[in-house]
Amino acid sequence: MKPETETAIRSIVMYDSEITRENLERAIDILRGKVSSDEDLIHTIRFNDAVELLKVSRRTLTYYIDHGYLDKVYGCGERALGVTRESLLRFMNRRVVKRSTRYQNLKRGRPPKAPMVTVM
Repeated sequence: MKPETETAIRSIVMYDSEITRENLERAIDILRGKVSSDEDLIHTIRFNDAVELLKVSRRTLTYYIDHGYLDKVYGCGERALGVTRESLLRFMNRRVVKRSTRYQNLKRGRPPKAPMVTVM
């Protein structure tokens, strides 16, 4: 960032009493490309990308969001930009336990029953 740009930002913000000095310095650091930690950043996965990653429909993705499985990310407006990467990874890494059933009637040529799936 050029020094002139920083000076212009500081002079504009000087007239806004709601912006604290700490927030101003933090914003200037972000504009310079200096981020104090990764916790300050929210990694966003766009809705279309989340649909492709989960291999579900948009309606199913909305169901997951409405039921709290995924967290929305909002920009400066009322519309959501996507879902958080952390919530998507948490949802994708849920533990699945498979319980096998007994294989019966194999001598008669019938296929074995499918294992019972329990999501925890």
